[in-house]
Amino acid sequence: MRLLLTKLSVIVSLLLTGNAFGQQMPIPIDVQWNLFPKILQFDRNLHQRVGDEMVIGILYQERYRVSLTSKEEIISVTTSMRKIDNISVKFVPIKLIDGNFFEKSISDKGIDIIYITPLRAHDIKTIAYICCEHDILTLTGVPEYVEKCIAVGIGEKEKKPLILINKNAAREEGADFSSKLLKLSKVIGE
Repeated sequence: MRLLLTKLSVIVSLLLTGNAFGQQMPIPIDVQWNLFPKILQFDRNLHQRVGDEMVIGILYQERYRVSLTSKEEIISVTTSMRKIDNISVKFVPIKLIDGNFFEKSISDKGIDIIYITPLRAHDIKTIAYICCEHDILTLTGVPEYVEKCIAVGIGEKEKKPLILINKNAAREEGADFSSKLLKLSKVIGE
């Protein structure tokens, strides 16, 4: 009986820790990608930061089904997306292996913005730090990531999408969102 209780407590503790199994997204990817292009248009530094072409990386884990499926859905949903705010846009999948590989990938592929899918067993703060060092704006559909250090996310309030802005992270990554967007959003880190 004692062994069974011990096993049960281990299973419960693993289920309660987000790092063990990754995080989930409350808002479907197609809804997120109807909102993200509109949100990006509120960044007063967007044109200056990305130039003539916006390269959006999709960070995912190949061996984590939720992450891999999210990447595939984003590619499917965005295939017809050619421009955001009159800037040509290109989506590039980036497989997450470790921090060094990630940093090399974003540099080699000229990433301007990165979307972070649900991840398992990776430190989001390290990913955010690398993005900040390279002035790469971070996006996600995992609300917990915005609370930690990711700049922009989509959460849920009363079963409707809620824009989440981590103001400190956005500023450190080089974004300057207008007050109009901030009034429509839940702002974290003021």
